[in-house]
Amino acid sequence: MKSNLETVQLVLMSRDVSASMDFFKKLGFTLEGQEVADDPKYARMCRDSVKIHFQWHDAQEWDYPNDRPSYRFVVQDVEELHREFSESGVSDMTPASRRRGEHRSSTFETTTAISYSSTGG
Repeated sequence: MKSNLETVQLVLMSRDVSASMDFFKKLGFTLEGQEVADDPKYARMCRDSVKIHFQWHDAQEWDYPNDRPSYRFVVQDVEELHREFSESGVSDMTPASRRRGEHRSSTFETTTAISYSSTGG
């Protein structure tokens, strides 16, 4: 009998976990927990059914040729999410745009590239 996978917990690399938490709070995420109150090296946040974790990594781990992963958040209405994020005070937002395959997407930059895309057409 195969084991049933229940979920994937996204752990994002962060040079500054507190700054990452502040950024994602602007996007509507709430804090679920962190390992220490001052200068945390690990934290968990959630929004709706999405849970993300942040783990501190030394700045040297970000230097070339190391990988810098990107993350995709799938939503029903990317234009609405873009409007919400723009109104939250998040900077470096690019306008929502139609991409290959009829998906609309928009990208904003944090310590890694993050994109979100619409499941609708």
